Amino acid sequence: MPRQRIGDLLLAEGLVSQADIDNALALQAETGGPIGQMLVRLGAISEDRLLEVLCKQLDIPVLAAD
Repeated sequence: MPRQRIGDLLLAEGLVSQADIDNALALQAETGGPIGQMLVRLGAISEDRLLEVLCKQLDIPVLAAD
């Protein structure tokens, strides 16, 4: 079973809008890099929230920094 794309997960969770995804994809086309990184650069999502969703996508636990 293919892994769900991070943009789709973020949309489904209501963490970003379709406009955010579209803007991130445009930036990605210009500069390269992962879509999640583009969303963080644009201020659409925080690194912490992205990390939570990435861990969910990959089915791995989030390790808390102590």
